[in-house]
Amino acid sequence: MQHDEIHAVKTSTQRLEASLNGQGDEIRASQAQLQKNLDQLHHGVTDTLNNIEQQLARTEWSVEDLEQNLTGRLTLMQADTQSISLGSSVMSERVVEILEKVVPNR
Repeated sequence: MQHDEIHAVKTSTQRLEASLNGQGDEIRASQAQLQKNLDQLHHGVTDTLNNIEQQLARTEWSVEDLEQNLTGRLTLMQADTQSISLGSSVMSERVVEILEKVVPNR
């Protein structure tokens, strides 16, 4: 009977060892899959951050171009306004001169 008990313990031990080995294999496979997923996630996040940085740089350039364009337009408008003002001033002076010639001095 003792022989049967030893055999049963041995069989149980072998089953437990086989089960543990199987679980170890599953754990290693899970760890490998987890590492693969982490690598993919890291790669995806890195790509996304790079895309965001590129888009941000393009946006900054666009804003700077817009600012320069607006500054240029405002400068042109200022020059046009000054030209119109100067033209109006000269025209007023000439009208006064013509009126002084046409209308006798009072």
